[in-house]
Amino acid sequence: MIVYLALRNLVRHKKRSLIIVLLFFVIITLFFIGNSTLMQMNQGMRKTFVENFTGDLVLKSTSPVDFGLFGANTPFVGEYFAIPVIQNYDSLLAELEGLDQVEATVSQVSGAALMDIHNKRYKVPLFGIEGDEYFRFFSNLKLLEGDLFTTGEEGILMTEYRANQIERETGLRPVPGDPILLTMFGNKGFKIREVPLKGIFSYTNSNSSMDQIMLVDVQTLRALNSITLASKKDSGAVDDLFSGSVDDLFGESDVESGESDGISAESVMDLLSQDVVAPEGDLVGGGWNFILIDLKERVNPRSVLEKLNSFFDENDINAEVISWRKAAGLSAMMVYLLQILYNGGFLLVLIAGIIAIVNLLVISVFERTGEIGTLRAIGASKGYIGGLFYLENIILSLIASLLALALSFLLIRVINRAGLTINNSLIVSLLGMSTVRVTFLPLMAFISMITSVLLGFLSTLFPVSLAMKIEPVTAVARG
Repeated sequence: MIVYLALRNLVRHKKRSLIIVLLFFVIITLFFIGNSTLMQMNQGMRKTFVENFTGDLVLKSTSPVDFGLFGANTPFVGEYFAIPVIQNYDSLLAELEGLDQVEATVSQVSGAALMDIHNKRYKVPLFGIEGDEYFRFFSNLKLLEGDLFTTGEEGILMTEYRANQIERETGLRPVPGDPILLTMFGNKGFKIREVPLKGIFSYTNSNSSMDQIMLVDVQTLRALNSITLASKKDSGAVDDLFSGSVDDLFGESDVESGESDGISAESVMDLLSQDVVAPEGDLVGGGWNFILIDLKERVNPRSVLEKLNSFFDENDINAEVISWRKAAGLSAMMVYLLQILYNGGFLLVLIAGIIAIVNLLVISVFERTGEIGTLRAIGASKGYIGGLFYLENIILSLIASLLALALSFLLIRVINRAGLTINNSLIVSLLGMSTVRVTFLPLMAFISMITSVLLGFLSTLFPVSLAMKIEPVTAVARG
């Protein structure tokens, strides 16, 4: 009976009903399209970063300074912040590789240096890697010229963007075999190395941060960063590193780590004449800044991150695991900032829309005073009257949300059929694709419908409170 009365009232006051539907329609359309786009941008950015240079998770040493793969993330940190090496590296790596959730791992050293080529100097971020393992881990890297260097081989790889920049500014294009001079000056002194350019590559859906990256053999970057490896003095002495467990994620291992002030050069010529070689014998400590972690499909990264960090805290281990977004630094926070700005603007639209809907419903309550009084006079309770108004507005909000989702679905199909090509590299990296392909997200559609119903309920609270204050005798007299 109450449903019949609600539908009859909506039809009887169809002009007001259409205005309310239109208001809900605009609100839900903006909410769905905006947040669907931002959600897809977040997924695209995650795909770009995870598949190119961060992995799903990153293990690093704990530090009072917040830092990622590019160094310190906080603006007040000095320019020469030194990224700490991972302590107990060997044991941590062994434990990570033994986890069922982990598909693969690869280690990395990060740094920055001045690069001299063709009489031009550039400040470049450097990733020190072991070639074979790194290129297996990130198989999406596209080699355009030259060769990839192998593990133990000296060399450096340059992005296509950087090669084009150098060609524009110097008139000479870098080619494989060109000598690259790398210079680093920091708290631990002045270091210089010359390495051959092995090749030119590109990232899939790269962005401005990724275009700057240079991949160099790890021993060269260790020398620039003053990271040295120590040899085991007694290979038979084994100390237990870990005790306890969390969901059987870790067992027991042994390792030591070391970091020294590095190799001091007597002269620039001496440095250039030296080969960068690893110490003889078994090495401990690893001399790595990061361990990049690739998880198996359908594994929740947040769950693994929380379990590992909880275990580290409980066992007083100087290590932590961070997400791909934190590892990528400030450039990966762009979507979050856009989402905050968009929903801040949407909130203003939402408030204005709710105020308009509440005003319409209040007017409706006063116009229907006689009807309300008659229902109360024949025995309708206050709860029944309130339920009638709630039902009417929720029906309108549902109709509006369905229309908004239907329109959005049609727009998505039109956009996808158009096959629009994106030429802006920033947008390509955000969406994770070079051709516009919008996905209708069922989860966001469900959230939009719930949001619409919630708005319909909230906007009815005040008008219902007025309706339930109307006395039957007074209402009938007015009617």
